[in-house]
Amino acid sequence: MSLKSINRHLKTQFLGREILHFKECDSTNRIAKELTNHGTLVIADRQTAGRGRLGRQWESNKGGIYMSVILPAKNTPAVITLVCAIAVRRALGKGEIKWPNDIVIDGKKVCGILCERTENSIVCGIGININNKVSKDIPAVSITGVNPSRLVAEVLNELESLTECEFESLREEYESYCININRPVEAIFENRSVKGIATGITATGELKINTPDGEITVNAGEVSVRGVYGYV
Repeated sequence: MSLKSINRHLKTQFLGREILHFKECDSTNRIAKELTNHGTLVIADRQTAGRGRLGRQWESNKGGIYMSVILPAKNTPAVITLVCAIAVRRALGKGEIKWPNDIVIDGKKVCGILCERTENSIVCGIGININNKVSKDIPAVSITGVNPSRLVAEVLNELESLTECEFESLREEYESYCININRPVEAIFENRSVKGIATGITATGELKINTPDGEITVNAGEVSVRGVYGYV
């Protein structure tokens, strides 16, 4: 990872203007949560304890992008997660979003996002599989031929512009990328399972599901999409 190359491609005012780079660390989110300067980027060549949503392990082999950026707490982590997903999708120029936090290509995960609140900030962790090996035992894919430093800068460029927007103005774009929309889903939350058709996203980032008993919204938990990641 070239910090000079990141800086050369940055067009931001504050995101990424302070960078902490590690050859290896346990978790960039863990480190970022101990910091206070908004806009600081923590990035590692490899993580030994990377995490995804719901406490899942995130494979962090050398070659991928493992980064966390500190944002002011102007919105909820749930909404910021969706905003980050748009930023990554724009920067990649391809892929679809699996609500709320994954970018998928050909039904396989290429990026995961984990946003966590601290006292005055939201730490946005973003992991992107590029030029690295991923296990054959998980539904993931790594894309090649990508300049990691430039991609980091492009994600930050997009993210800074998006954080100035209300999510309502971004909702149509998110829905256009969202692989869940108009597909059968199974929502598992509050110790129950509900099946239906995902119909859209609310202004506050929940997934709308049309069930036999009427429409519900899901704002937390696990949502499985039939045909994606091998879910049936």
